[in-house]
Amino acid sequence: MYRARVERIVDHTKNFRELFLHLLEPTEFSFRAGQFLTLHVPTASKPALRAYSIASSDQDRTSLQLIFKYVPKGVASDFAWQLKANDEINFTGPFGKVFLKEPSSQQIVFLCTGSGVAQHICFLRSHFNLLAEKDIFFFMGLFDEAELYYEAELKEIQKKYPKFKFAYVLSQASDSWRGLRGYVQDHIESLNYLKIPTDFYLCGNGMMIKQTRELLAAAGFETSHITYEAFD
Repeated sequence: MYRARVERIVDHTKNFRELFLHLLEPTEFSFRAGQFLTLHVPTASKPALRAYSIASSDQDRTSLQLIFKYVPKGVASDFAWQLKANDEINFTGPFGKVFLKEPSSQQIVFLCTGSGVAQHICFLRSHFNLLAEKDIFFFMGLFDEAELYYEAELKEIQKKYPKFKFAYVLSQASDSWRGLRGYVQDHIESLNYLKIPTDFYLCGNGMMIKQTRELLAAAGFETSHITYEAFD
């Protein structure tokens, strides 16, 4: 069991909140990029256990970042939205075996939805220098413009590494939206993944993962190069 203090809270949007945590006891937490922890949410009877991917770099052993999507009447959402700076939380971990493939293929495609970005941003924060020579495409699926977040950081990565490309894909965009529409899986055909050695990483909505895997399998793509984790 680990105990951590809430150092800072960032509300990226109405529905997405990020907690910045500092380890108290034990004072260090070791994990590999792609893993998750289990939050112990206090309830009247016994703690409710909820899994959350770690968004921070795995090189930081004393602090953590977690991203929450608000779920109406969700016990973890209610808990996270009641937290204040200096409050404490308990968790166990790390868990999970979703890691970056080594060596990576020449082209890497990240498809994430909602808070599923946590796992993929952890990959980037932890290993981007190792991937800088790769062609990386990062598609983040959200409902509409009001849900956009992490844009500043993604733009900074793109500015530093020209081979990194990212795009938001909105399923309920307004008429004024000039970016991609629909779902993230709708926009991978242009990546020529059958002729360029490619690794796919999928994280988020289970239906997105199911449809993407079916699409790739129907095209004859080698399924061993698809890594996924559902956030349902």
